[in-house]
Amino acid sequence: METPVLPIWFWHAIAGAAGLLLVMVAAVTGAMLRGRIRRPGGFNVLRLHRWSGIGFVVFMAFTYVQGQYTFPWRSVGLPASPHGWIGLALIVFGAVQLLPSMIIRRRKSLRLSHMVLGYALGGLAFLQILWGLHIGLS
Repeated sequence: METPVLPIWFWHAIAGAAGLLLVMVAAVTGAMLRGRIRRPGGFNVLRLHRWSGIGFVVFMAFTYVQGQYTFPWRSVGLPASPHGWIGLALIVFGAVQLLPSMIIRRRKSLRLSHMVLGYALGGLAFLQILWGLHIGLS
């Protein structure tokens, strides 16, 4: 009996789904920090929010590079498909989201833009997963 062969994009899809999970954790913990969702006791929500955001950006950067080398239409440098452009946008928007939050000490001025960009990243990551599955399955 032969073992089933996984498609070439399988691990890239798993990595993208893990990135989606990280951005969802960041969004939920951000809502907890603002009081939109009740905080559970016993752990530092800010630390989880910070590390899930940093992890998302770093993980998406590695996933993007993996995707560039996974597919036969890969190009060195700029992406060759809309799926690649959305992946690049995730990294850029994630960095734009992350860097000011780490540099600026008084973050009150960043609250609205940080929230809007954070939720937009979640939606964009979800769109990216759907688009990638459409490409892989068709």
